[in-house]
Amino acid sequence: MRPNRHLSALLTFFALLPLVYFIPPRVAAYVDSHWWVTVISVGLIVPMISYVLLPAMFSAISHVSASREAE
Repeated sequence: MRPNRHLSALLTFFALLPLVYFIPPRVAAYVDSHWWVTVISVGLIVPMISYVLLPAMFSAISHVSASREAE
């Protein structure tokens, strides 16, 4: 079961914040074009959020809530 929309939005915000802060400057160190920095950064950030971070966060929340219900 997924958390409610507000919790999902909060988790997404906290997952995106460090990625958006750290990835573009790293890409910019190797690429001169701002457009390409944006495209490459988004191309890295979106899969990380969609397939790694948010599923892991939702799984952790699910495990925590399941263990609390078992008590």
